[in-house]
Amino acid sequence: MNIKTDESKIDKIKTKKIYLNDFELSNAATLVEWGINPIQVQICDSCGIVACSDGGYIDIYKQNDLFILTIPSIYEYDNFELSRRYPLEAIIQNGPIIIEQSQYRIIESCYSMNYTIGRYPEVKIKKFDFKFHHWSALRKTIY
Repeated sequence: MNIKTDESKIDKIKTKKIYLNDFELSNAATLVEWGINPIQVQICDSCGIVACSDGGYIDIYKQNDLFILTIPSIYEYDNFELSRRYPLEAIIQNGPIIIEQSQYRIIESCYSMNYTIGRYPEVKIKKFDFKFHHWSALRKTIY
């Protein structure tokens, strides 16, 4: 996994973009509210406020020294939240992203707040499969 960062500005606020391989994970990493799932990693380009724009959400789970970036859990949302909290398109297209802890430190270095890697829940495989099944079904219905 190739992780890189790049300086960026949103509404005159200095921030950083994060790229994983060939796609943009976050357009404003320093503005993201990391640490508690779901996490909106694609922030409004106009104002830089979390949840101003729709979509671009992920969940992050830990498994030993690995971080798994996946689609958000949908069974906890009502219909309004479902219409706004759809997953990051790159994860829908490519599936979950697995990052080693040493690589995740690059992402962590972009945080504007003091979130720690220990805050993410351990992955539960049955829940993980369930989430992908439900998002696939929902995506077929919406699109």
